[in-house]
Amino acid sequence: MDGGGISLIDSSNLHDDGNQPTSRNNLTVRDNMAHSSHGGGIAFSADSTVNLAATVVTISHNIAEHRGGGLFVDASLHKQSNATSCGVEKVVFWRFDLVDNTARNGDGGAIFSASKINL
Repeated sequence: MDGGGISLIDSSNLHDDGNQPTSRNNLTVRDNMAHSSHGGGIAFSADSTVNLAATVVTISHNIAEHRGGGLFVDASLHKQSNATSCGVEKVVFWRFDLVDNTARNGDGGAIFSASKINL
C-alpha cells in the first residue's frame, strides 16, 4: 500500500486552520515504511488537496521500497474508474523539512512527483 505514514487517495483533503499565524501547528511523519510500494512518509493522488499553511511539516527517516522516500505524488493513485485526468489543486506548506528519507529501488529519495504540483 502506498503511503507508509499518510495516504490520501481520491480527492482527499489534508488542511489546517491557516488563520492562526502566531500559533503554528506541527506535523511530524517519521520512521515509516511503504513496503513494496511508494511514499514512505506521505503518498497522495494528484486530485487531493494539501494545504498546511500554518503547519511546520517534518518528514524524516521514512523508507519507500520504490519511489518517493519522503513524499510521493502521482495521478495513478487516483482510484475512480471514470477519471480521465487529475491535477493537484494546491499543495501548500508553511515550512517543510525533509530529512534522511530513502527510496530503495526508485527515484526521489525525498520527493517524487509524476504530476504537476505547486510546492
